[in-house]
Amino acid sequence: MEPDIGATKQKALVTGSPDRVLPVAVALQARNWEVVTVDAPDMLPAVCASLGQSAIDLYIQLPVNVASTGDSVVARLQAFLAGGLLTRFDDAAVVLGTLRPDASVVLVAGNLPAELTAPDDRQARISLMKVLLQAIRADTAPAPVRTVVVDHMRTPDEIVEIAVDSTATRLSEIAGMAARYPEMDYVDWRLAVLSLASIES
Repeated sequence: MEPDIGATKQKALVTGSPDRVLPVAVALQARNWEVVTVDAPDMLPAVCASLGQSAIDLYIQLPVNVASTGDSVVARLQAFLAGGLLTRFDDAAVVLGTLRPDASVVLVAGNLPAELTAPDDRQARISLMKVLLQAIRADTAPAPVRTVVVDHMRTPDEIVEIAVDSTATRLSEIAGMAARYPEMDYVDWRLAVLSLASIES
């Protein structure tokens, strides 16, 4: 069969540490996606500028390796947050203009302190990522940009499946909501799900 010359591949942008970016890019390419990778944070603005406006169908933001340096716990925690979680906000702001109106944004959790001497609070980290999701949705409204947080324990193939299959994500989201809040009736949790920035665990 002759290939469809007119067919256009969907395009994904994948950012994060090199060891995480490569397997996710390979999984996307196996699904016939065109993939742009950035594993050096300082290169992201230039890459996004070269892509131009409304060029990306999918943005996957993977964790980066963060060194927690400093002479005190406060200093080490500040370095960890500045180099990891807060950098996610900077990166998302740079990427916003490249998103197409019906794009998907997947944030993969997993920025952890490199040393146990830096305190960690997983729920606080996830809460910050949820705030970022809501900010992305606000900045892209009224375009139906889909946003989801994915747990760092997911495999590259699982991350990609969640990223490209909105139906699977929504079904998982509804099931998780019903399990977490069994006391809610159908109308309550349906409304909650429809207004929720998706969280995949």
